[in-house]
Amino acid sequence: RGDDSTKISEYSETLIEHKKTRTGLKDLKSSDEEGQPEVKIMFDRNSLASSGMAIGEASLAVRTALAGNTDVKYKEGETEYGINVILDKIDRSNSKDVADVTLINHAGQQFKVSDLATLYYGKVPSPNTRNIRERVMIIYGNLSGRPLGDVVTDITKVIAALPRTLGIVPPAFACHAHTQQRSFAELVS
Repeated sequence: RGDDSTKISEYSETLIEHKKTRTGLKDLKSSDEEGQPEVKIMFDRNSLASSGMAIGEASLAVRTALAGNTDVKYKEGETEYGINVILDKIDRSNSKDVADVTLINHAGQQFKVSDLATLYYGKVPSPNTRNIRERVMIIYGNLSGRPLGDVVTDITKVIAALPRTLGIVPPAFACHAHTQQRSFAELVS
């Protein structure tokens, strides 16, 4: 956990590489790997202003074109139907399609997203990447041929030996390892 996702990602990758050298673990992966690819849009505020559009208007227009909007309703008798207004899937399937989305200002002038923004590829963060406003990276793995307690002991030694940069909270165990540690702590107390 921590504030800087880049540092957390680098630390988790280092931790995974060290864990791969230990026996008893297989199929190691990070929650950082689970993000789906996406096209990110970075609007140029000066270009938007000169075209007579606000960033909120442009963002909403692109979101509506790509994700749809169900504000429009059709009523037949007592039944009301939501009508989803959205571009055809074929017109929103790659970055060129996103760049070609047309935006219209209040004067009726048309602009392409690519005229007003920079587009680049990124990844959607996995759903469980925040905990109390801190970025969280989760490392998953499966046991292979060794008891959980032995593997946890080895990993604890690896964590203690790896230097952490400022802002990264010490890693903690979850799931079965966490339950086992808590159970042993209750036995001792």
